[in-house]
Amino acid sequence: MLLIFIFWAERVTVNRHLGMSPYRMAHGCEPILPFDLREPTWLVAPMQPPMTTQDLIATRARQLEKREEDIEIMCERVRKFRQAAADRTNPPYPGLRPPNDLRPGTLVLVKNKKIEIEHNRKPKPKWLGPFVVLKRHPGGSYILAKLDRSVIVDRVAAFRIRLYILRADVH
Repeated sequence: MLLIFIFWAERVTVNRHLGMSPYRMAHGCEPILPFDLREPTWLVAPMQPPMTTQDLIATRARQLEKREEDIEIMCERVRKFRQAAADRTNPPYPGLRPPNDLRPGTLVLVKNKKIEIEHNRKPKPKWLGPFVVLKRHPGGSYILAKLDRSVIVDRVAAFRIRLYILRADVH
């Protein structure tokens, strides 16, 4: 079965003497291979630029073969890469998500849920506030007040709240 993939890879690989693949000579265009359509680019093993023709054909044959262990290895690499990217991103923004218990007097923003169903929501404010936390209920919701201490009647769910970070020096 591997022989089929080797022959296929040889026919779609650029011939050094002709400057084009046998497929392009016959059809006038580059082939669209299954891994170009179905697989994202991260499933293709990285190729090092100085390759021999035999190495290139072997690599293409392996791509065409689409071995399960290769896909598992690449998926694991992608998972590790994404986790590393998430780990790099999360530490610089420690204060955006509020802790489980906000103390009274903490400044917060509240997500404007009313605009999410509207079609003209883009120019409208996504976050309202800042507000001051007055009290936390046992269920996890908060009683908030405006900066002039006028109390907001409705409770606000914790998932709608983000910490408001004051700028140090604004002129």
